[in-house]
Amino acid sequence: MKKIVILVAMLMLTLTLVAQNNAADAKLQSELFAKEKALWDAFFKKDLQPFTTLLADDGVFADSMGFTNKADMLKAITGINCKINSYSFSKQKMSRIDQDAVILTFTATQEGECDGQKVPVTSYVTSTWVKRKGKWLGFSHTETPAMVMEPAKK
Repeated sequence: MKKIVILVAMLMLTLTLVAQNNAADAKLQSELFAKEKALWDAFFKKDLQPFTTLLADDGVFADSMGFTNKADMLKAITGINCKINSYSFSKQKMSRIDQDAVILTFTATQEGECDGQKVPVTSYVTSTWVKRKGKWLGFSHTETPAMVMEPAKK
C-alpha cells in the first residue's frame, strides 16, 4: 500500500511539472511571436530599432535573395521599397531545442509588393530564437514561398 501511495504522489508531481512547463512554453510562445510580429511591422516601416535590439549580432538570415548577416540586413531594409497592404500569421508553433533555444514555425500570408514585384502570398517561415544573458534574440530566419502547382497538361 505504501508503494502505491508513493507512486501516486510521484505521478501527481510529474503531471504538475508537465502542466507548469506547458504553461511556461505557451507564455514564451506568445512573447516570441509578439517579437516576431514587431520585426515584421518594423520591416515594412523601415524602422531599424527593433532589429538592432531583437536580433543576435552573429545571426544568419535567408530569403529568396540568399544569406545575409544582421549588419547587411539592416542596410538592405532601408534600401528596399515595399508596400504591404496586409499580412497575417497562422499555424503558429514553437518547438524547443533546449532551455535556451527554440524554433518558431508559421505560415505567413501577405498582400503587397516590394521593388515592383508582387510578394509571395503565402510563405512558410522558420525563426530560431536563442536566450543570451537572459534575453531572447532572433538568431535565424528563413522564408520559403509556397509553390503553386499547375495542373498537368495532357
